[in-house]
Amino acid sequence: MRPIKASDAVALWPVAQDEEIWRYFRARSVAATEKLHHWVEEAIAACQAGIDYPFVTIDRANGCVAGATPSLEIGGTWLGRDIRGTV
Repeated sequence: MRPIKASDAVALWPVAQDEEIWRYFRARSVAATEKLHHWVEEAIAACQAGIDYPFVTIDRANGCVAGATPSLEIGGTWLGRDIRGTV
């Protein structure tokens, strides 16, 4: 994991397209391009304000962005299909 940055929206785009991620989420889906960029911008603003500390999850096998955690609270993490359920 590492802190999220604005350019991560591009890398998160293919991950966010998986409808299974959003099935049980209380939060809104960010599967639309504008929503994803807005979500990343909001996450960065919350970090800068000291409200949250958002991260992206990096797949150790290939070094690619594989999901995101918008805050340190339990329940907000979303991960791509390739790494869900892995250790």
